[in-house]
Amino acid sequence: MLSTASALLLFALTMLGLWLVSWSRRAGARHARAKAEEEARILTALVDVSRYAGQPVDRLKEVLGDRCRYSSFDFGAFTLEWDIGQVQIIAWCRGSECESMEILPRSN
Repeated sequence: MLSTASALLLFALTMLGLWLVSWSRRAGARHARAKAEEEARILTALVDVSRYAGQPVDRLKEVLGDRCRYSSFDFGAFTLEWDIGQVQIIAWCRGSECESMEILPRSN
């Protein structure tokens, strides 16, 4: 049989473990909610992608964020790609200006 001190220690460790699991779930939910809000904000801003043609690349990075892939082509042309939620956004750029954008379903 457990002594009173051992029983209290076991109870305290159990409660600590339950609290950590609860905290972890709340933190995960908070992170998922923040990510969903960010995706919704970006996709709302992209309702009319044609308005981004002719915009500076820096403006795109303000709206879509800095986490993008860069691919370079000849004569100063390049693409910037963002994976946001279930879509992939590709900006075709030349110099420091966006020439056009595409929004495609994301391929996993």
